[in-house]
Amino acid sequence: MRQLTVRRRKVFNAFAAKARVYIEDPYHPEITIEGTPCRKLGDLKNGGELSVLIGDESVRLFVIADKLTKSYSGDYYQIPEGSDDIVLTGQYQMTPGGNLFRFDDNDTPGIQTHRKKRTVVATILLVAALIIGLCAGRLFSGGLFRNRAPKPEDFTSNGMTITLTKDFTEDNVMGFTSIYRSKDVYALALREAFLEAEGLKELSLEEYRDLLMEVNELADARADTFDGIPGFEYDYEDEDGNAYHDRTFVYRTDDSFWMIQFITFREAFSQYEATVNGWAKSVRFGQ
Repeated sequence: MRQLTVRRRKVFNAFAAKARVYIEDPYHPEITIEGTPCRKLGDLKNGGELSVLIGDESVRLFVIADKLTKSYSGDYYQIPEGSDDIVLTGQYQMTPGGNLFRFDDNDTPGIQTHRKKRTVVATILLVAALIIGLCAGRLFSGGLFRNRAPKPEDFTSNGMTITLTKDFTEDNVMGFTSIYRSKDVYALALREAFLEAEGLKELSLEEYRDLLMEVNELADARADTFDGIPGFEYDYEDEDGNAYHDRTFVYRTDDSFWMIQFITFREAFSQYEATVNGWAKSVRFGQ
């Protein structure tokens, strides 16, 4: 046996977020992460430390935010075979996918590919969880198409400005650059800086759009151009049978790509389509 110590550096990023530590264990599995059966070792608070005894075999260690976002919210470390005690350190870092945990000096084979897939253009997977957990039951209780014309309002985040209406309010949810919600529509914005991923700058808008669809395994999504803006759209259902429609637009600036998603109930999307396209065309950068 040997002692494993995991230390979470105290930083302001995601200071209130938990870091849940899991280790590979095919004999007493509690959860499967990235196809690996795991059991939980404990939680790491900001600035916290966790020490446990583990075996001498090579195992994979995961740190995730929660079970719902286990496939993209964290990092893993391949602990080598041996008998020496091991000390690992890490912290939450700002990435294109939001504040995500990262191990220091992690040279695990394949980790960079894993991180690219999880932090670059992988946040679409959070949409279903977001809708189910935050806005199911709040959408379509009356909003944009009441007997009045909602006044336009500009919202600005990280150099991006979009004109929506005063019916929208801004939310802050880990994994997105900005989120705007009304009672009828969610607008979710994600910025992907070129510096965060090798080769990202060389992609065209259409190639970036296709990569979004590929990485997020959206086999049923339809690629298209909406009023001159490249994007794609798809339908999905939650566990309660509620059906949603997602139309996503992609943009390029001098230093980044942007993805902006608009989500409504599937049955109502047709009445919002022209309005959604107008909001997408209102997007501008650097103002």
